[in-house]
Amino acid sequence: RGMESVMPLVLNRRPGQKIILERPHIEITVESIVGKTARLVIKAPKHIRILRDELVRRTQAAKP
Repeated sequence: RGMESVMPLVLNRRPGQKIILERPHIEITVESIVGKTARLVIKAPKHIRILRDELVRRTQAAKP
């Protein structure tokens, strides 16, 4: 099932507030917001890869 078919959960957070994903335990904290840019701190198990969307798309576009 592709991500397009999943209903997104939209949350508003302020600096210092967190979002917790239970399995596996991942903690996302809004460290700061400057203008339209949010600085996030993500704590996750070492085996979890955390990728920025633009890097994934760039890598996929470069594949022959």
